[in-house]
Amino acid sequence: MIKLVFLLVWLLIGFASQLFAQPQRFLVVNKYNGNNRTAYYPGDLITFGLRDEEGESSGIISDVFPGSMILGHDTIAFENISHVRKRPEDMSAYKSIGVKLIAAGLLLFIGDQVNEVLVYGREFSYNQGIAIASAALAGTGLILTQMDRKKMKMAKSGKYRGYRMYVVDIAP
Repeated sequence: MIKLVFLLVWLLIGFASQLFAQPQRFLVVNKYNGNNRTAYYPGDLITFGLRDEEGESSGIISDVFPGSMILGHDTIAFENISHVRKRPEDMSAYKSIGVKLIAAGLLLFIGDQVNEVLVYGREFSYNQGIAIASAALAGTGLILTQMDRKKMKMAKSGKYRGYRMYVVDIAP
């Protein structure tokens, strides 16, 4: 009897989830031949540049359709977009690793100096090996923080270099 009640409740939940599920569309900016992907959902802020205009525009995505998106009262076709600016959270991977490497380089040098002065009681001494390793860590970290590009340039029609925009439709 308990199994039958459990089965009926499970079937009711499954039927209700299919009945009340809404289709969802979202915008994907994807690099050709790469894994670099960014998704924009309705309600997200997007900053982009148009092909025939200088400067950038931004707005909150109201809805997306195959080939275009609606920002407020404007409809923007994907082929008119020259680039999309990355969100700060999409650029955080290189920057966070870079900041950690800079901190590791500084802490290595400071830790060596503290060890020399406080633990061994020697005067300030410059260890060339520690200085080279510390500079290598900090320099690599500095390069990584500046490495990520802030714009995703859209590919022109017929070209397979750059990024492309398309709409993903998730139907229940």
